[in-house]
Amino acid sequence: VAMEVPQLLRFEHSDFVHHQTGLVHDKGAQILEAALCAGVRIGLLWQMWNSCCACHRLDGLQEKAIAGRQRKAAMLLQRCGAAADFRGHTSCLLFRLAFDTRGQTTLSLDADRLDIALGLGIDLRPVRVNPLEALRFAVSQHSRFRNSGSGAASDIMARHNVSSGWKARRTLLEMAILCGQ
Repeated sequence: VAMEVPQLLRFEHSDFVHHQTGLVHDKGAQILEAALCAGVRIGLLWQMWNSCCACHRLDGLQEKAIAGRQRKAAMLLQRCGAAADFRGHTSCLLFRLAFDTRGQTTLSLDADRLDIALGLGIDLRPVRVNPLEALRFAVSQHSRFRNSGSGAASDIMARHNVSSGWKARRTLLEMAILCGQ
């Protein structure tokens, strides 16, 4: 007669999310996959974590997996009951800085992240983005600017000719147009 031994698994934010970028990293995706292969019922742990933890630091984990371009982790999280919607501040996770041929920075929607989100069946039509938050997030994620403080964001914002169009919340289509995509 086999006896089932209950196992406790503590989720730590840093198990999945890189401390500098705030996005799910390769190691986090591997930990998630290994736990599922070992029979750990992540869905139940997910519910327990969210019901008893006031900080909800695992909220938005699927969005962070998509932003970290961790397709498999995002799919596994969806199977466990996570539901990304990219509403609120997580809408910024769909953007990145791109460099044109002259080395100038431009804000743009990240096609890889959009592809993963759409592949998971996430409806992005209701998503609204604060353009300034998206720009600040993209600057903070780029390795060239990560340690330079808020000065880099100010410089890039000045180059983007931030006008009144950058102050209102926008749909992703409006953001693509605003970013020149």
